[in-house]
Amino acid sequence: MLRQIWVALFLAAVSPALLAAAGAETTEVKGIIQRFHQALERHDVAAIEALVSADVVVLENGHRNEGWPDFRDNHLIPEFKEPAAPSKWEFVKVAASSEMAWGSTKQTVRVTGKDGKPGGYLIWSTYVLQKAGPTWKVVLLDWSVRRLNEQD
Repeated sequence: MLRQIWVALFLAAVSPALLAAAGAETTEVKGIIQRFHQALERHDVAAIEALVSADVVVLENGHRNEGWPDFRDNHLIPEFKEPAAPSKWEFVKVAASSEMAWGSTKQTVRVTGKDGKPGGYLIWSTYVLQKAGPTWKVVLLDWSVRRLNEQD
């Protein structure tokens, strides 16, 4: 019985610290994802590079980029030749531990088609992050893109 009391007291003392640490990790990971979105909007390749690991894997609707040079040269740079379209994004969920984290976002991009009709894209993003020393790095990014029509 005494042992159970000591365990309960220990857990009561340690739990708030663990919850605070998890909350701080989640806040930090949200900041990384937010900076990633902002760098995409600015077409800032250098800022994106600072947030991803050298061996980042990027998936988009069945296509795969393996590593930073492949992602940069065969995805970002060609895409950045087009002006950034107005978009709105929001966090769906973020979870973090001391070494690993993941987050998901929903983004709506509005564009006008060549025919003048409104449309756009719905982009679901999933980020997997890993602690690299004192900083977080995106190690996996999965984009699921769906074209919207004028009714969406």
